[in-house]
Amino acid sequence: MHDAGSLQAATRQLHITQPALSKAVKELENQYGVSLFDRSARGITLTPYGQ
Repeated sequence: MHDAGSLQAATRQLHITQPALSKAVKELENQYGVSLFDRSARGITLTPYGQ
């Protein structure tokens, strides 16, 4: 998602829906016990783990 510039652009590049991408990210975060993104009303940014 970082290389794509946005969540929406990433979904287009990956040919998947936004809910599918969000679910995959959440599963990775749960599996490794870290947050990959900081989420806020202003959008998302990578955490150090996400980088």
